[in-house]
Amino acid sequence: MEGVKASLPQTLVREIESGLSSVESTCTALASHFSHNHVCFQLLQQLIEPGMTSCAKDRQTALDCKGEGNAAFGRASFKHALDCYTKGLRFISLDTQVDASHAATLLVNRAATLHRLELLDAAVQDCTRAIELQPDYAKAWYRRGRIQADLRNYENAIDDMKKVFSLESSVGGQKQVKQEMADLEILMSEMTVMDEASHMIPAVDSRKWEPRVMESVMDTSSTWTPEKQWGLSTEQNLEPGSLILQEAPYAAIILKACRNSHCHYCFGQLPANPMPCNTCAIPLYCTEACRDKALGCGSDRATGGSLHLQNDILSGEHKHECGGASWSAVLPTDAVLAARIFVRSQALGHLDNQLDGFCHHYENLSGMDKLELHVLAVVMANVLKCNSGEATDNVAAKLVLLIARVRANAMAIVSISSPDAAVPMTELSAPDVGSSTSTLLSIEQVKVAQAVYVKASRMNHACDPNVHVSFQSRCLSARTIKSVLAGAPLEISYGPQLGEMFYEDRQAWLRERYCFTCTCSACKHITHSDLLLIALHCSKASCEGVVPGPAVSPATESEAFQRTWQKQAQCLGCGTLVDVATASIAAKQSMKELERSDSSPLFWVLVGNFRSYKRCLWVFSGVCRIKSELSSPSAGKNLKVMVAAVLHLLGCCRDVLHSSSKQLARVEDFVAQVLCSADQPQDAISHCQTSIQILEQVYSQDHIAVANERLKLTSIAHAAGDTKCALLNLGIVDRIMRIHYGPHYSVMFPYIASLQQVLDKSGSFVKN
Repeated sequence: MEGVKASLPQTLVREIESGLSSVESTCTALASHFSHNHVCFQLLQQLIEPGMTSCAKDRQTALDCKGEGNAAFGRASFKHALDCYTKGLRFISLDTQVDASHAATLLVNRAATLHRLELLDAAVQDCTRAIELQPDYAKAWYRRGRIQADLRNYENAIDDMKKVFSLESSVGGQKQVKQEMADLEILMSEMTVMDEASHMIPAVDSRKWEPRVMESVMDTSSTWTPEKQWGLSTEQNLEPGSLILQEAPYAAIILKACRNSHCHYCFGQLPANPMPCNTCAIPLYCTEACRDKALGCGSDRATGGSLHLQNDILSGEHKHECGGASWSAVLPTDAVLAARIFVRSQALGHLDNQLDGFCHHYENLSGMDKLELHVLAVVMANVLKCNSGEATDNVAAKLVLLIARVRANAMAIVSISSPDAAVPMTELSAPDVGSSTSTLLSIEQVKVAQAVYVKASRMNHACDPNVHVSFQSRCLSARTIKSVLAGAPLEISYGPQLGEMFYEDRQAWLRERYCFTCTCSACKHITHSDLLLIALHCSKASCEGVVPGPAVSPATESEAFQRTWQKQAQCLGCGTLVDVATASIAAKQSMKELERSDSSPLFWVLVGNFRSYKRCLWVFSGVCRIKSELSSPSAGKNLKVMVAAVLHLLGCCRDVLHSSSKQLARVEDFVAQVLCSADQPQDAISHCQTSIQILEQVYSQDHIAVANERLKLTSIAHAAGDTKCALLNLGIVDRIMRIHYGPHYSVMFPYIASLQQVLDKSGSFVKN
């Protein structure tokens, strides 16, 4: 894009950046430049022509991947082999019988790899897919039969072996298959129902409940505020946990960082055997069903039907991107999402007036941003010209404002997962559970996609919101987390929340991203949460007052007060002035570096020690060293030394930070993790409890951050054999989760339900 910008006439650049001319006229001039300029022509060719990209199907690339996978399999590097076979499937086409044969081979090879990795269900799926492509592929039938046998599905295994027998032409091969069938029949006859089956904890069935997809659940109305423009408000009194909205997206797209880890349609985590797109090498899907929906086609797989286009004009959001062109993989996500919206609007016959009502803040953008939007819009207009009968400049003018609307209104789809959810809680028992960090359960939020929702995208921002948004696949659910009176606005957090970011940083982030100054109740004055975000000890040893950290006062305060605040802070207990200028400078300089080092939970330890900056550096480096050593192979040998060190460092942090500081809560949480790693879960309980007490002061007792910490405490107490403590905290987690995610939250958090069942069983055992 930089080459394109450099090719533009400076008069046109100044005209676009100044915003003095209409968007229509500047788009017309820019479209004309694109049609005559060689640099722009080359860029469009690289984005549009499949032969000039690495996103198109390519048989040789697929065969090279297969060869690399075979070599990795021979070295027993099964994970690498799995990646190679999956990559090969992305590049193989199904246009010819030869390609279908290669695809079937890749699938069977991947099934063999999955078999070695003991991912048996996924391996069976791949064999079935290979059989669908090549019904007479004996190796696929044989491989599936062997895997079915390992699954103890002996009847299915025998059926597969019978098919292999019919396909096998050699006498020796038939004799071997016949012997294997005889062995399977013996195993099937000896198999009996397990006596303990009735005592097994049932798995959570996510199919028991599916969210309704609708545009509204409760009555809402639109309200106008000058700084935030249109937003939603309630027409009735609402209690915490009230479901106010469920909605499917108008358009959605996966984020670039998640392309290889999450399904490109439902945005769930990809299985070990994902399915690629039929006609390009970009997307991966968790199932054929998600792939067919993304392409706007379906099939009757039960009867062996072939793919066919659906009549629904709103389906197939990837269809116009497909064919091997690279533009959807290269261009910014918000521009590609705008293209999806435009294509859907064209299918409807007009640019949806519901989206026209969205704010875009185009007039408040910098000149550089306006130029970027123009270039992207003209590129997209050339890409999409086959989907529209309009002239390129007319389409570009619409896309300029459409991309701006996407940037102002799109919502991040968040996937909830636990890094340890793969450990089946049903296999655990109390008290002998084991106490490594793998038993620590937590709620992890990962931004996986970006979407525009017609109604939900119009909820305004508050730093202390009254609505929580969650996602079940693509479907959005919004629930109140506080009591809301009729007529009050329904507000969510656009990113920074009270207790997570200082007032000044929240304001700067919102102005840069959304072009408004937040005037919510949390931004009118310094709140309790702002003070505790980084609260320091008073320099007087006998004083327990709070010394506010290097935060900046609200704009409502005088300039003189702000200048003083940046240099020194006054103890709110005894009034002692403390110099925090050094700490403030250190905070600004070290923020990015500390976040990159994965030490964000402790970065304020570095900032906080205003009494001894060098000592503070020593404390921080010690914590970083311990965190690094914990993940090393030799961690087990040094656990006692690390525990002693981290407890000493905790004492240093307690000397520096106030007892109610959020940063101290993070340090206490870290200490609990170290103690669990050292097989001392009983000692970890008190540190986790201290962290919870602090978080309840920074946020509230019903905040999701508190639920996350109590979930950790539940798993720690379970590991320590303290069933009573575990059940008590899990009950509080249940209450908070119901408010934020509804009564069916176990669909999203199956490991919590499994843990509940294990603890209930343990509690009954203790009582008896």
